[in-house]
Amino acid sequence: MKFNKIVSIISLMMMTFFLIACKGKDDKSISTDNGSNKIIVWTFNEDLKYMAEKYKEIYKDKEVEVVIIEANDYFIKTNSALRGRSTVPDILVGEADWIIPFYEAGYFEDLSSSPYNADDFKDKIIDYVYEVGLDKDKTVRALAYQTTPGGIYYRRDLAKKVWGNDDPEFVGQKFSSLSEIKKTATELNNYGIKIFPDMGSLRYFSMGENRDAWVIDNDVTLSENRLNYFDITKGIYDNKEVAFASEWSPGWYAGMNGSIPYNANGKEEMVDVFGYSLPTWGMIFFRNSGKDMAGNWGITTGPNPYIWGGTFIGINKYSKNKKSAWEFLKFVTLNEDTLTWWSKSRGDVVAYLPVLEKMEDEENGYLGGQKTYKFWTEQAQKVDYSKVTKYDREIEKYFIQAVGAYQEGKMTKEKAIREFYRNVKTIYPELNVPNNKQ
Repeated sequence: MKFNKIVSIISLMMMTFFLIACKGKDDKSISTDNGSNKIIVWTFNEDLKYMAEKYKEIYKDKEVEVVIIEANDYFIKTNSALRGRSTVPDILVGEADWIIPFYEAGYFEDLSSSPYNADDFKDKIIDYVYEVGLDKDKTVRALAYQTTPGGIYYRRDLAKKVWGNDDPEFVGQKFSSLSEIKKTATELNNYGIKIFPDMGSLRYFSMGENRDAWVIDNDVTLSENRLNYFDITKGIYDNKEVAFASEWSPGWYAGMNGSIPYNANGKEEMVDVFGYSLPTWGMIFFRNSGKDMAGNWGITTGPNPYIWGGTFIGINKYSKNKKSAWEFLKFVTLNEDTLTWWSKSRGDVVAYLPVLEKMEDEENGYLGGQKTYKFWTEQAQKVDYSKVTKYDREIEKYFIQAVGAYQEGKMTKEKAIREFYRNVKTIYPELNVPNNKQ
């Protein structure tokens, strides 16, 4: 599960350099397995720690050591170990938006082949989750226990106040496109309500309904949706229709539980935040920070489906304990009892369809009784992952940076776009950008 995890561009560049540089001629899988019942897991969050505790409760003869590494250090530490063909860890992880270089470096065991035969489970896993676990040759390299589609959490009382209707489908129409979001932002602002806590809540709605590609045949381009995003979001920024409570700040969290301070023209006033763009795991923040608002929130759709985070798990190709590692990996990602327990105990939305189908009619009291498992399953099934490349994470960072410079008046739109292309070309010289934008 992904929380506030910020990975610097420098770290990513170093990781990419090392991964490419260390890929040797002999990348054949090491099949040695000493049959040890102990495995070592390296991860960057606590989920697998809890999974391991449950595993050891059931299988008394098994031992799982979970090492939690700070997210900013995970790239370098893991790469340093595996480029030296370390047999530790037995299990390693990655996230959807940066795992591809690990596949290319050859660190993950081939799970499509015998004795794993992970392809057999394809029809039981959310499509995009299965796809994230595939390398460029469509070989399964990793599996996941969760799905992390996003939506818009919104306040039901404010929806009733402004429109007299808090139904998710009705509210979803108010967020059905970027142009509709702009209209809605102005409408809410007229009531003294800010549509989102900050401008960052809009960033996942620049891709369009069909997820515009960043890179096509090595060419980088800005789609019409993303060009429109510059102007629509600047209008929201200029009209001060968000609360300017930056993501993960105290004010950002406080907006989940009621009004927050807002500085307008040097005078502080209290304002309400209408909604937050967050994925499945965002529910944890609302439960922790918005206890007084339980039952008063809902969840609806935005202009397009999107995902945020998701922990993918594989076996170290150099591990000597692959049999034991696979047993644990299956327990975490493909065991119906495990995933039912995880869903009920942690409130996480799993990627295993039999569990999602079993829980689709369960109501979420915090979100006004909505059947959220059904909602998230529908959103996850709409996600198109086919256009994602290993470049997307960094390209998107430069795009948001360029949009921010335009919103704040630091650059014209044209200059911001030129700067965007220049930055992308600098970090990825192998990609093509428009000649007049370099």
